[in-house]
Amino acid sequence: MKSIKKKYLVLLTILVILSVLRLFWLCLALIILTLGFWGVNYLLDLIKYKVIKKLCKGVFLFLMLLFVAIGIRVFIADIYLIPSSSMENTLYPKDVILVNKLKYGPSLPRSPYEIPWVNIYYLLQDNTKEAVTKKHWEAKRLVGTSTIKQGDVMVFKNFKRDVVFVKRCVGIAGDTFKIVNGEIYINNTLYNAPKHIRNTYAFKVKQPEILYKTIDSLHINTRFYSLKNDGHWKEAELSYLEKEKLQSLGVIDSVMPLDDTNALKKINLFPIYDKDKAWTLDNYGPIVIPKVGMQIHLTDDNLKLYSRLLKKHENTIIKKRDNHFFIGEKIVTSYTFKKNYYFMMGDNRKYSRDSRYFGFVPEEKIIGKVQCVLFSNKDDDFQWNRLFKGV
Repeated sequence: MKSIKKKYLVLLTILVILSVLRLFWLCLALIILTLGFWGVNYLLDLIKYKVIKKLCKGVFLFLMLLFVAIGIRVFIADIYLIPSSSMENTLYPKDVILVNKLKYGPSLPRSPYEIPWVNIYYLLQDNTKEAVTKKHWEAKRLVGTSTIKQGDVMVFKNFKRDVVFVKRCVGIAGDTFKIVNGEIYINNTLYNAPKHIRNTYAFKVKQPEILYKTIDSLHINTRFYSLKNDGHWKEAELSYLEKEKLQSLGVIDSVMPLDDTNALKKINLFPIYDKDKAWTLDNYGPIVIPKVGMQIHLTDDNLKLYSRLLKKHENTIIKKRDNHFFIGEKIVTSYTFKKNYYFMMGDNRKYSRDSRYFGFVPEEKIIGKVQCVLFSNKDDDFQWNRLFKGV
């Protein structure tokens, strides 16, 4: 009797906590799951034959555990492996991260392929590619405990393929975003970036022989390259924090970020349809990030900038004929966005394939916020200092 009361008390406590967090959909799901579990167990207890009863209860328990495990991965949290160096020094290759889906609210699966373990059946079919790309249901996100904020590190699906990316959100819906000499500005205000963001710097070394002793003592793991055929001028990838430490010790001066001037990268930068823009990785924009209800006046420049987004995510094709813009056969002069979008960048700024290349990320593609590093095999060695490390 006491154990039953304890179960009721635990369930009631969980429901109260979820209600305070305004996760009413999760409260309802938990109530239905609990009633279903108790109801099926009650019916199974009515079976007279012990062998059959035991077998049925075993099968039911297995299915129940499988259902709960799938529910946790779809609605609450999931685990991902970091494949690249684009988020150094925040996340490293072979970090295993925990992604919190309750933070922004879980995005419901749009096809059976997007349901963990259930999708194994579809992967075994001959029409695997069709099953993966076909969407059976409309995109919908349940209520979460918070909203997307600038600076959040999150996991999302790239809009070209269902490839999972991990980046930092640097611009939210409605912001005017630009990069000037490697520094991000949001609505003309300098973005206060985390100190571990990496960039490439050129600087003058006062005493080269002391520099290497200093970086060893500070545990700075990077390479220094000579510039201008002068041993006093160096180039290196440093985080803001590492740069400030070297400056404070009086080892370097005349520090300046190196601007990206790679012509090939310019061609591939978003928006790829606008070849006239002389944007680089370090001097980019300004660009307005669309949000729900935002209206733009249709011009040639705006069409170049937003046409791919409109076609892919807003299901709208705008064409220009005879100096007029058309949606279908209707002449239009403006367009109002239906969704919120975000601008993502990697912390390892020069070596990150992010929104500067593939453009805005629609809210429906965002999976969740990175909560922590569960464990890490960085450099093929277990990193005890990264065990359950917060992000």
